[in-house]
Amino acid sequence: MLDIGNYLTLSDIIAITQKYNINDISNHEKKVAFNSLELFDAISYKYHLESEHRSLLFCCSLLHDIGYFISKEDHQFHTFNLILKEPVFNVLPEKLRVILALVSANHGSTFIGSLELFSAEEKSEILYLTALLRVSDALAHPHKHQINIKEIIMKNEYLLLYIKSIDTQATSKKVNKKSTLFTDMFNLEIIVYS
Repeated sequence: MLDIGNYLTLSDIIAITQKYNINDISNHEKKVAFNSLELFDAISYKYHLESEHRSLLFCCSLLHDIGYFISKEDHQFHTFNLILKEPVFNVLPEKLRVILALVSANHGSTFIGSLELFSAEEKSEILYLTALLRVSDALAHPHKHQINIKEIIMKNEYLLLYIKSIDTQATSKKVNKKSTLFTDMFNLEIIVYS
């Protein structure tokens, strides 16, 4: 996979999140981005995910809700289209741009776009990153709550997430709802503890 850092800086990505920031959604995007890095760092060694995947996941996490700028309804679809049309991303090779759009936009339960043009390895990489983004997003809901990951432990076929939350049960429910792809891709069931 190409390294997005060879084409864009973190400042470029932050500028886009600020350009499309509405209702202070960028604070949520940052929280999701840091959650995604914690999850990635906890499991990447077992799944041969490299630094290029980590950089791309971080960027996708920061961009995942820019579609709110157009509308909360169907914001994932709007995120997908904004990334495909935003001039800042013209420096990216076409395939990398589409991957950025696919992963960023698919943090919901409905898959937007197509994986037809990608090799089996690329499809797996896209789905790994999408799965991590979905769980990271679930760990940052609702947007106003402060939910922090205290510890991540991989044990047998489980990923144990110890969190600090004012409503661990609601967070656990949200994670369970958004972790199907994660379980399918990583063969790990997520259990949330306080």
